[in-house]
Amino acid sequence: MAPASAAARDVISARVRADSKLPLNAGKGSVPELPDITVYITALERRVVGQPIERIRLANPFVLRTAVPPIASAESKRVVGLRRIGKRIVLALEGELFSCCT
Repeated sequence: MAPASAAARDVISARVRADSKLPLNAGKGSVPELPDITVYITALERRVVGQPIERIRLANPFVLRTAVPPIASAESKRVVGLRRIGKRIVLALEGELFSCCT
């Protein structure tokens, strides 16, 4: 029998972790992107908090998760904060609107 490829071992390993109810990154340490995202948020906070959103452009309409409220409703709203959800940066806007950046 041929040895399993690295990809096959990863799939098998993920199945074992899923079956055992362990987090998918169990045993692998921290998320490597976390320090980068934290640095980006710190740098962006100084530049965008308090500033209005002038225009929104969707590079790919398939990333739009909801159309209610319409994305244009975020235009002219001020950024009131930034936060992180996983590897994504979220802009908190006036009127309890949020925009997730990938």
